Amino acid sequence: MTIKLLSQDLFTFVLISIIFRVYKLIPFQIMRKIEQQMNEAILNRKDFFSSNTSVENYVNNITGVKEAVVKLHGNHIATVGDTLQICDAGWQTVTTKSRLNALCNEFAYGCYVFQKNYEWFLGDADGNKMPFPTEEFVTV
Repeated sequence: MTIKLLSQDLFTFVLISIIFRVYKLIPFQIMRKIEQQMNEAILNRKDFFSSNTSVENYVNNITGVKEAVVKLHGNHIATVGDTLQICDAGWQTVTTKSRLNALCNEFAYGCYVFQKNYEWFLGDADGNKMPFPTEEFVTV
């Protein structure tokens, strides 16, 4: 009985996952633990460093706005303040895309970065897509 229930739950999970992916109701993403910690550090205004990802919080001297700079392998990939600004820093890798999507999920819900035929794109919940400019910051 237990095995049957587990297999039914697994089947239901897989079916729901396929439906979300096919109909693109929401971008399907499982966030890594380091990305959860990164987002929590930004929300709690605490500096964070783990493995290859860091968050540094500061107050912008010009605007007076509290901002956080997110770096991956020492490369500036995002600034979170009143808006979210993201960049690939010239490294269009799976890890960079994952970090940017984790930030978008928390601070610009509905926006996401995806790849098609080796090209990066920025999409939103309305189905709009635009090419992702490499090494330039984009406000989402």
